[in-house]
Amino acid sequence: MREGSRVPVFQGAIGPSLPVAGSNRMKLRLVSIDDQPEPTPEPPAVASGPEGAAWALVAAVADVVSQPLLIAVGDSVAAANDAMRRLADGGGLVGRKLAEIVETADPLAPMPAAVGDEPGFVFLRLAKALPPVPARLHVTTAQGADGPLRVVIADGIDAIEPRHAALRDSEARFRGIVDTLPLPVAISRLEDDRLIFVNEQWCTMTGLEREDVLGCEVTDFYANPEDRERLKGALTADGAVRQFLTRLRFGSRTLWVELRAITMEFAGHAASLSVFQDVTDSKEHERQLVEAKEAAETANRTKSEFLASMSHELRTPLNAILGFSELIEMQALGPIGHPRYIEYARDINESGNLLLRMIDDVLDLAKMEAGKLALVEEVFDTADMLAAAMLVIQPLASAGKIALSTDPGSNWFRLRGDKRRVTQILINLLSNAVKFTPAGGRVMVDARVTATGAGIMSVSDTGIGISAEDIERLTEPFVQLESAMTRRFRGSGLGLAIARSLGEMHGARIAIESELGRGTTVRVAFPPERVVVVQ
Repeated sequence: MREGSRVPVFQGAIGPSLPVAGSNRMKLRLVSIDDQPEPTPEPPAVASGPEGAAWALVAAVADVVSQPLLIAVGDSVAAANDAMRRLADGGGLVGRKLAEIVETADPLAPMPAAVGDEPGFVFLRLAKALPPVPARLHVTTAQGADGPLRVVIADGIDAIEPRHAALRDSEARFRGIVDTLPLPVAISRLEDDRLIFVNEQWCTMTGLEREDVLGCEVTDFYANPEDRERLKGALTADGAVRQFLTRLRFGSRTLWVELRAITMEFAGHAASLSVFQDVTDSKEHERQLVEAKEAAETANRTKSEFLASMSHELRTPLNAILGFSELIEMQALGPIGHPRYIEYARDINESGNLLLRMIDDVLDLAKMEAGKLALVEEVFDTADMLAAAMLVIQPLASAGKIALSTDPGSNWFRLRGDKRRVTQILINLLSNAVKFTPAGGRVMVDARVTATGAGIMSVSDTGIGISAEDIERLTEPFVQLESAMTRRFRGSGLGLAIARSLGEMHGARIAIESELGRGTTVRVAFPPERVVVVQ
């Protein structure tokens, strides 16, 4: 009411109209002075705001009423009696909108038949920190100069107050417990997605104050609002979410969080409780690892492409060294004068051939890693391929006094693939077997077709064997397991790695079985579609 407007009065004597203790309803109606017979003479105007004398009288009368009572001017609360203030735990009610307190679309419309958990009751939301209070409302309305004047009396509180008090105590204990948890916790209403509780750890994680965020929409904090919808959908379907990774944004800060959530009843609402774990540091570490891996792969790919393109530049000068050293050794243009020069030329030629084999291995691996090694496929007999491989390895085996043979029960088959590359696989396996087999040992080659149609070639030796923990490393590039036999034949350490890569290009798998001191068997299994059956 504005300064100088007319003062509302109670119709009838104030004393007899007040309820007595235990009464269920106050029969009271507010009317405007405009509805009264014109007095003669008119009394002087009295201040009508909450500070005025009339309002002081109204407040005093309201405090005598035993039921909780609100007085509203227009849509806002102008006064509350002691009973209502006690129910609100002293929370500020004056100045609040009735629509914020009474949970109906129109708080002054006739009350629905059943709202809340008992017939005829509605929910009063008296403070953010308190659960809603179910009550039956009696509203008396009069028209004043500043809009409608309303007296709202909450009835039936006695019937539910013990239960309400127990619920309030339970929620207070729950809040106290959650506030001491070391993890951030937030509770939001499912109906409108607004925050109704956050604990201290949540405030610490976000850097926000509790009073600033209560009532805010949770979706506003999601970097991707669709994540919130997916989370709510999962909660609706299952009632709980065990693990959910998302990004939250708080002003200029963005956090990666992993949360777990459940549905629950809180403060009279269906709500979701979410427990958060800040995983920003681990996600940043993961990002750095991914970037480092991509950088390493890029560098490796660049290296492989460079080496693959250097094939001609590396081989051309080496071929010249090999050719001229061989001419000197053969004395093709006449005697060279001293026999030691012939030995030197032979050493140059042997070293050059070793270097050429190592360069070929490196270039082959580089081409495979760069995806520039293409297979020239044909159908060939693996028995012919074996003969070519044995011709290369036999001198090495003879020099080491190692018996090199094939299994009498072998069943060599026809294969569709790159004959040169498959021969290279077999030569690499045989070379490794001879390399790690001491004098007097045996190396045996076998081949057969399985019942499923796969073609298997195997190389077995009676060599030094390999420990179980080293087998996995054996097919990695440049790995050379240290032993007394390692340096018997020099090499690049790429033999098995190249064999594995060439096998994979044919769809084959390499399996290694070994026992220290007993020997090793390496099997190459080609898929059935590579094996050509001779009718």
